[in-house]
Amino acid sequence: ITIESIKSIKVIHVIIVFLLAIVGALLCAVICYFTYKRTINGYSFWHTIGDVFSGNLGSKITPFRLGHFPLRAYYQNKNGLEPYQSLSTLTKAQIVYSIASVLVYGVAFIVVLIMGLKGVVEGIEFPFWIMYLIGFLFHLGSVALCIVLAFFEGLQNFVLNIVGKILVKIKKVSNAYEYVDKQKVKMQIYKEQVIDMVKHVGYYLPLLFLYFLQMVITCALPYVAYLLVSGGAFNIESLLYFYLLFITTNYINNVIPLPNGSGSVEIIFTLVYSLAISDAYLGATLICWRLATFYLTIVIEFIIFMMGTCKKSSKKLSNVQT
Repeated sequence: ITIESIKSIKVIHVIIVFLLAIVGALLCAVICYFTYKRTINGYSFWHTIGDVFSGNLGSKITPFRLGHFPLRAYYQNKNGLEPYQSLSTLTKAQIVYSIASVLVYGVAFIVVLIMGLKGVVEGIEFPFWIMYLIGFLFHLGSVALCIVLAFFEGLQNFVLNIVGKILVKIKKVSNAYEYVDKQKVKMQIYKEQVIDMVKHVGYYLPLLFLYFLQMVITCALPYVAYLLVSGGAFNIESLLYFYLLFITTNYINNVIPLPNGSGSVEIIFTLVYSLAISDAYLGATLICWRLATFYLTIVIEFIIFMMGTCKKSSKKLSNVQT
């Protein structure tokens, strides 16, 4: 990062990327709102925006993004949802997200395979489809594993008992039986939500498409920042390449025990995106993207979180009868 690269950033560049980041978050809120409507009566769209933004805030201020779901559940509890209702709504939203991830990787795999797109790292050429196939199989396997464990009780008991004993041995939990019982409750909720989605598949298909769109927007933000600061022209090959780089940086940052990878994000971004961005624009792209998607958004998220949790609602929301 140089003084010249900083000077090359225009305020309008940061605003555009920031607004796209907000659009992505609002799309997520729309998806969650209609997902929740299948589970809870009367949870408003404004409150859904609040819990989505609260989750994003939790991801940014805690190591490994561990605060994402606890902060969302806390926000929901302050606005009328009981713990079991929060678990149900967040589980269903996560199922929709997981299935959408499978679709994103599957579509991207088909596109890059047909187009024959390739990348180059340290002079070594590799086909994009390999990376997208790995992502597709990983997400498909994760969804399949959760469904199998939820619907096959014998296997579920076997796996949970082993995991419980391991966690007790490494002193992560104190009682294996309590751990297993809690996980069984979660598996039952997961099973109920999957059954509901299968019964009303037509209702959820548009939501899957919206999640697809939301993921594309979020992962494309570094590419948008690059186009703005460099004045370059859009092309699909570059977008798909940047998508891969975004996923790579995300996976690396997720294993670094710092709130939102503070400090490490900048280092990893520089190392990974140097494969696609020249030195002349790398620093400016990083600053534009980081300002817009972290420093500005965290202010909005904090304000919304405080507004939604400063007072506990006395209103209790009922479950949807299915």
